[in-house]
Amino acid sequence: MNKGYGVTVTRTDAAGGAPEKSALVVVATDELDAELVASRVAGAASEAEIFRELTEEEVLEYGLDLDDHGSAKSLAVPNL
Repeated sequence: MNKGYGVTVTRTDAAGGAPEKSALVVVATDELDAELVASRVAGAASEAEIFRELTEEEVLEYGLDLDDHGSAKSLAVPNL
């Protein structure tokens, strides 16, 4: 059964610039699968880290379809 996960992705560019962080919510079977889904979405030179499993309310709030394995949505991250 698929679940929703919150994932943080850190991307670095080849030029050695500052790493960029993004927050995603993904649909995956488990935490390892969620990291793989997020890394695939973010592309090469990225590292994914699970934040936590989402609650049912959060899955609804983000509009995730748990039948759509591998789907991902980007969340806004404030630039503080």
